[in-house]
Amino acid sequence: MNGLSKLGKEGNLEAAAALGEFYFRQEHPLTYKLSFEWNEWAARRGDAGSQGRLATIYHEGLGVERNPQRAFAFWLLAAKQGHSGARAMSG
Repeated sequence: MNGLSKLGKEGNLEAAAALGEFYFRQEHPLTYKLSFEWNEWAARRGDAGSQGRLATIYHEGLGVERNPQRAFAFWLLAAKQGHSGARAMSG
């Protein structure tokens, strides 16, 4: 994990997305903040998986205030890149 964190902190998009997914899958309140931070960073740089996870974080209020509008916006971005789960959620 240390190597992945180092790569993420150095700006590696794939590492940041992987860290966002790892912390997201922990499904624990203590990891939601880390999940949000890594997913937000990667999502804003165009990673579709991170966009989908960030949308879910906003939709469910996982460590952040619920925000359906932001959730939809990130699902839409991910769907435009072919993310099938996001496509289903953005209708």
